[in-house]
Amino acid sequence: MVLSIRGLPDGSLDENMFRKEAESLGKVKHRNLTVLRGYYTGTPDLRLLVDGYMPNGNLATLLQEASHQHGHVLNWPMLHLIALGISRGLAFLHSSSMVHGDLKLQNVLCDADFEAHLSDFGLEKLVFRSPFSRFRLK
Repeated sequence: MVLSIRGLPDGSLDENMFRKEAESLGKVKHRNLTVLRGYYTGTPDLRLLVDGYMPNGNLATLLQEASHQHGHVLNWPMLHLIALGISRGLAFLHSSSMVHGDLKLQNVLCDADFEAHLSDFGLEKLVFRSPFSRFRLK
C-alpha cells in the first residue's frame, strides 16, 4: 500500500488540538475526498497526517503535462469526470457545513481512474511542509 504522509510545521498545534482536528477529519467520508488513514503525534515538532496515495498526482501537474503533450494526457471524458468529482466533493462538504478553505489545483488529487479527490479540506488552520511525501508500506 502506498501512502501520502504530510507533516505540519514545528509547533503549529499542541497535541490535544492536533488529535481533535485529525479525529474530526477521519470521520469525514465521501468518494471525492481523500481518506485520512491515520495520524501521528510524536515530539512537539512532529505532527503527521497519513492519507491514501493518489497515483495520478494533482490536477496542476496533470494540466501542465497535458499542455506539453498537446492535450494527450487528459481527454474530454477525463476532464468531465474530474470536474464532476470536484463538484461532488464540494457539494458534500457544504452540505456538511464544512468549507474547503484552500481549493486549488494542487489540492485536487486524481486516483488511478482519474476520479478527483479533494485534499486538505477543513485544514485552514494547518500549513503543511511536505504535502506529497510518499512511502510504500507492506
